Parts: sequence; C-alpha cells; structure tokens
Amino acid sequence: MRRTAIIGIALLTVAFAACGDEGAGDGQLLRYGYQPGTTLTYDLSTGITGTLDIEGDFEPETGSLDVALDMDTDAVLRYEFAEGTEPDLLDLTLTMEITGLGGTMDAQGETRQLSLDELGEELRPIEAVFTIDDQGTIVSASVDGQPLPTDLLEGLGASPTVLLTPQHFGPQLPEEPVSVGDRWETESVVSRFGFEVTTRGEHLVAAEETVGGRSTLRIESTVETTPLELGMADLLAATAQEGEEVDQEMVDLMVEFFESLGGELRADVAGSTSTMTTWFDPADGVVVKFELTQPQAADVAMQGVPEMGGDLSMSAQLETVSSAELSG
Repeated sequence: MRRTAIIGIALLTVAFAACGDEGAGDGQLLRYGYQPGTTLTYDLSTGITGTLDIEGDFEPETGSLDVALDMDTDAVLRYEFAEGTEPDLLDLTLTMEITGLGGTMDAQGETRQLSLDELGEELRPIEAVFTIDDQGTIVSASVDGQPLPTDLLEGLGASPTVLLTPQHFGPQLPEEPVSVGDRWETESVVSRFGFEVTTRGEHLVAAEETVGGRSTLRIESTVETTPLELGMADLLAATAQEGEEVDQEMVDLMVEFFESLGGELRADVAGSTSTMTTWFDPADGVVVKFELTQPQAADVAMQGVPEMGGDLSMSAQLETVSSAELSG
C-alpha cells in the first residue's frame, strides 16, 4: 500500500509537455522546451493532512476506527530526456528519492510517529520511464521495469496526476502569445477508470520575477474539478484489477442481490478547487519553481443490510500542499 502511494506521488509530479517555439509578436508564445539530452533536478516538499471518520452499527474491538494523518516528505526528482525510438517521440526517465519524512498518524486510539528510518526499504528510490509524443501524451510507461497496463495509460493521457488536474508540472499553456496581465482558460474532460471528470482552469500571468538567477513569469492558476456521484455498480467496476475487463453481468447480479436485501451503497466525491503558482522560464521552456495546494473530500455510505454489518458511513478529507524548485 505504501509503495503504491509513493508511485502515485511520483506520477503526480511528472512533467509532460511538448517542445515548441519561443515568443513571437506582442507577448511571448509559451512552450515547454524539454529537449533530448536535457536533465533537470528538483527539490520537492509535500505536506499531507487528512482525516477519515467512520460511523456505523458496530462495536470496534480495537478502539475508534477514525484516522488522522499529518505527514511531510522531502524528495529529489531527476528528469532525463532522450530521443524516442520513433520520430516525434521523447523518452523521459524519472528517478525519485525520498530524502526526508516525518509526521504522525492517529489510528485505533494510538499515535504512530512516522519517520524515514521506520519505513526503510519501502522508500527505496523509484525509476519510471515514460514515452511521450509531441503533444505530451503518454504512449507507454513503466515503473521499476514493470510496464503499466494500457487501461491505466488511457487514464493518464497527458495528465498523470492522480488528483484529477489537467496539468503538467506547471500549467496548461495558452495557444496565443501572452504578456503580464493576460489571462486564459483551459478545460479538459479526463477519464479515470471509466469515470469522467471535467477540469476547468483559469490562469494569469501575474508578474515577471527573477528566481534562481533566471528571468521567469509568475503564473497564478485556479483549477476546479466537477463532483462525482457513484452507485454500487460504479464502485464494483472500479475495484477491477488494472487491465482487467469488467464482468458487467456479474456486477449487475451482485447489485441486484444487494438491493434485494434492502441494501444501498453509494459514494460522493466532492468537486475541488486547487490553487497553483508556477515560475516559468520562457526562454528555456522550464518550470523553475512550483507551488500547489489541492483539497479532496469524499463520502461513502452503506445502508441497512443486517447480514452485512448494517449501516456504515465514511467521510474522508485530504489536503496536499506541494512545492518544488529547480536545483540543477
């Protein structure tokens, strides 16, 4: 479980974008400029706070089932770009090493201290290799030498974040040249395991600033995602193994049986509003600094089947605050 979460963090931070031209006419035409032979290293810090509240018709044997998490991690990310095996394809190798971890997790009435020494081998460096086309779309990918299933790649597309934003490691750039004070909007419909989520972004070139000796544009972004309402059939389909075809007939039978007993299962994933600030070097097409705050919330409820534990409700709240800065 921890290993999966760490891979998710790695995917969350990957920079996928096409190469392009520099400014023309009034303003500058912004394009990510990751060329074969480019190597970029970022220092990344991530803070995660969250709670899981559980209520139901049961008497837990080990105290409260509620969970509270307050965790901070530091990592070094290295991106190496190389020519792909075909024209217009680019290979990106991402290595991620967790260098610091701390915080607490409260569960079952006890507080557990989190540390890098405690997790040990589970936090060994990760290597992911992505092949992307000239639009930044993922063509193939592997993590620690293991290929990712095709179905998962379709979900990632050109936006590898598990938090459903349509962003690269920085904003989705406009089609037209922009100057300080200019705004643009973006919209994307992404599919995550069969569920469509619409994301809408508003972006502003707020100022010119020098960061790390580079002349950058500070771009301020707000990204909103639409909510999801999922029934039992949706949740069962989502539990299928990656790359495994859903047996819809079996899903329908399970739903019918559950409902015949008077049961109901549903989940509501709240819409979210994330804020992001990017310091972008337009000359080299490189993100120099990046800050993101992203909340998430979801509720799951199961109703009234005595043979299956009666009523149960779970409410989860999570906020992730990340920052990264180019170090080499």
